[in-house]
Amino acid sequence: MTLLPVPALRRRLDTLRLSLRSMLLLVLLLAAVPIAALMSWQILDELRSDEARRQARLAAASTALSKAVERELESSIDALNILALSDSLRNRDLVAFERGLAAAGQLRAAWQGAFIADADGTLRLDTASPGRHGRLRIPDLQRVGPGLGAVVSDLVTDPVSRQYATAVMVPLPAMRPDPSAHDAPRQVLGVWIPVRTWQSLLVHAVPLDAGISTLCDGQGRAIARSEAPERFVARPMCRGDIEPEVVRLPQQEIGEAYVAQRQVAGSGWRVMVSNAAIPLEQAQRAAVGTALATVAACLLLGWSIALLMARRITRPLQRLAAGLDVDPAPGPQVREIEALGRAMREARERDDAARAELERRAEEFETLFTCTPVGLAFAHDVDCRLVTHNAAMDRLFGPAPRAGQSDDNGWQMLRDGQPLARCDWPLCVAARTGEPVETAELEVQLRDRPRQRVIASAMPLRDDDGRPRGAIGALVDISEQVRTEHELLQANGRLRESQRLVVLAQEVGEIGFFEYHVAQDLLTWTPGQARLLGRDGTVSASALAEMLALVHDDDRHGMELLLLRAFAARRASENLEYRVTLPDGRERWISTRVAISYADDGRACHLLGVSIDVSDRRRVEQANVALMAHEQQAREKAEAVSRAKDELLAMLGHELRNPLGAISSAAEVLAGRPAPALVASACEIIGRQTRHLTRLMAEMLDTTRLMSGQMTLVRQVCELAPLVQSALAPLQAAAAASGHRFELALDDAWAEVDPVRIEQVVSQLVANALTYTPRGTTVRIGLASDSGEAVLRVCDNGPGIAPELLPRIFDLFAQGERRSDRRDGGLGLGLTVAKRLVELHGGTIGVDTGADGSCFEVRLRGVPAPPSGAPAWRPPVAARRVLVIEDNPDALAALSNLLSVDGHEVLSESDGGAGLAALLAQRPDLVIVDIGLPTLDGLQIARHARARGYPGRMVALTGYGREDDVRRSLKAGFDAHLVKPVHGEQLRRQLSET
Repeated sequence: MTLLPVPALRRRLDTLRLSLRSMLLLVLLLAAVPIAALMSWQILDELRSDEARRQARLAAASTALSKAVERELESSIDALNILALSDSLRNRDLVAFERGLAAAGQLRAAWQGAFIADADGTLRLDTASPGRHGRLRIPDLQRVGPGLGAVVSDLVTDPVSRQYATAVMVPLPAMRPDPSAHDAPRQVLGVWIPVRTWQSLLVHAVPLDAGISTLCDGQGRAIARSEAPERFVARPMCRGDIEPEVVRLPQQEIGEAYVAQRQVAGSGWRVMVSNAAIPLEQAQRAAVGTALATVAACLLLGWSIALLMARRITRPLQRLAAGLDVDPAPGPQVREIEALGRAMREARERDDAARAELERRAEEFETLFTCTPVGLAFAHDVDCRLVTHNAAMDRLFGPAPRAGQSDDNGWQMLRDGQPLARCDWPLCVAARTGEPVETAELEVQLRDRPRQRVIASAMPLRDDDGRPRGAIGALVDISEQVRTEHELLQANGRLRESQRLVVLAQEVGEIGFFEYHVAQDLLTWTPGQARLLGRDGTVSASALAEMLALVHDDDRHGMELLLLRAFAARRASENLEYRVTLPDGRERWISTRVAISYADDGRACHLLGVSIDVSDRRRVEQANVALMAHEQQAREKAEAVSRAKDELLAMLGHELRNPLGAISSAAEVLAGRPAPALVASACEIIGRQTRHLTRLMAEMLDTTRLMSGQMTLVRQVCELAPLVQSALAPLQAAAAASGHRFELALDDAWAEVDPVRIEQVVSQLVANALTYTPRGTTVRIGLASDSGEAVLRVCDNGPGIAPELLPRIFDLFAQGERRSDRRDGGLGLGLTVAKRLVELHGGTIGVDTGADGSCFEVRLRGVPAPPSGAPAWRPPVAARRVLVIEDNPDALAALSNLLSVDGHEVLSESDGGAGLAALLAQRPDLVIVDIGLPTLDGLQIARHARARGYPGRMVALTGYGREDDVRRSLKAGFDAHLVKPVHGEQLRRQLSET
């Protein structure tokens, strides 16, 4: 048989067609073959295992049997060796020996008897038959001798009982010589072991189910057998040519058998254990047959089930192939076949629906072809020799020209006024080229009819191979449409002109229009309206909610309420004003006039609105309102200022009148050459009132500079405790006079401040406390550091600040309740000056008040203390040479006397030129120069002095304290700028910095 090559086999398999039943059976067969092969292999393996176990069992049984026989023989030999050493035998006293055997019971149970014989077989003693004499016929007797050991005989016949037995013999040691014997023969001691002994041993040594056991002598004759021994004793049973392993041999009566033989050591005997082979092989064949029958039954059952299942599968498939539904037979069904059936049923339903739809469409198309007003023509060939028209085509243009007819018999097509050849008609072009002809506008000239405008198009028809086989064309008469379009274009032109005017009006006048259909929620607006709302002008339609979302949040709700009220009242129009936020963040005010139309049920259905930009008008209105409010505020402020000014003038007149009156009276006292006590009193009055006037003028000037922003600070790192003490020094006398006490709690605190201005703040706060604290009470002044800040507290025990005054306690001219005599004076400027000075330093000031008094707290930014040895402000301690240049004689004398009283050497000049000469000649430590001087002003003196190398400290003295004045002084070369009037503490500070 020739095997097919793989490609040919594959082609043969590809052409093979099997039924589903055959495929199922083939699958079953392919699935069963490996199972059958596996089962066969397992059966064969089990047979081999049984064979191995059987052989091992036979070998073990034969080994055990040989060992049992060997042990029995060794026991008999040991017992004979012991008997051979008895004294009776050594003394050749056989009678005593026999009597001893009988008396002591020294014969073993397995022995039939004992005997003594000569080497030639002459029997000397036999306990089995006492008194018997004769010759023993034991062939192995000759092998017994000294040094040869025990001898086990083959199967022999017992001479007494005439039964088979075996003998075990050992040589006797040399007996004492018999005096009557000349040559003592060699003798043997032996015992008879009957066959039954060995038969019993076989039964007990080997189990019956292990096989048939046989004991054979050296000649292979059976000594004993476990089964039917009477028939097999003395018969040849064992073969001497078999190796000690299990072999298959023919056996008597049982035929072929498995045989295991073993040699019995020291005897030449063999044991054999055999099992009949035929029953075993029959059992194996029965097992194999049963397995094969089981496999065959399984295959048959599987084959039957496969046929049944194939039948349940193939029948529905055959019904489906025949176009029928699956028969719902009882029993389990195949889901896939049911799904296939459903799919095919649905496919048939779809096919039926598609066929019905196709038929309906064909009917509709036929109806359309017949009844449509569009002219349709079918070309049945590529040359358009056979053309079918519908009724509309014939009605519109008459019968189409046939092949071979001239154009005079039909109608003619024209493009751009030029006639088209028949081959260039759209229908012919599509049929000939197989390409669609796009819609084209043509003219048709019919006989005796005006020229008509048509739209023509054509599509090719193709056969199954995709080649053109004809075409279908359509012609639509658009003559009326063209005329209508021309009229519409003219009307549209007029409309565009009108719209252009409207757009121009919107662009010029910021006007917009919108229209809203309520039912459709459709809002349409013009570009002008979109620009008003700050949105893209290209978007023209939206919903009303989108437009409302553009309205400012503050106006949207009110606008919606106005519309709802207008709808509820069925008003024909409504005015709306609202704001919108433009993309750049600006707000625009829009005024909209809305015309409202209502449906029959009373609900609003249509809104038409026009909007204009009223932002300018609203801004003007708001500006007018703001202007009016500002004017009102200005009027109120002016009135308040006027009232304050009147109050200030009244207070100033009172405050100036009192010290001036006191000074005038004191001057008259001094003019009358009074006694020294009166002179001292008058001088004290003049000094006190002068300081009071100086403080009033300083408050007014400082307030003016602070309010105009012309105050300049000269900052330096200072320890604040000396400043506080220096500020309190001038107030000590006033406090003592009024019965007040100062309670100081000054800790170390440093800050970068203008020391003059901080002293001024302390003086103002302490003076305010003295003013409003009852006589005889304590004013507490505290200084501490807190979280990086220097904190100054001035607390009194006064009546506190009234609640209505507390919010404006730091305002100009604000004062608490005062006595009518205004004994303590004051203009109400001190706290204002203090607050502005603290704020210039970057600090804060506040007040805490109650019934038990008020506490003012000043917080300044603290700084670390300078390193040890760093310069810090301290009151002056050394005398200086001071030059004062002042053109006012009284001011010159007052300054000179003040400096002299402090122990300084004072030089004075009243002219600018003389003052410069004295400065350059004397080189004083400090120069105090008035700015307004004759000959040379103070600025020129400073420039000349610095130009000529004067290194000392120069202080400008003037009545002007604006920032520009200070800047000019410092630029000219002055180190400081003081504003008149100047008190002693200011002069001392300047001297301390010299």
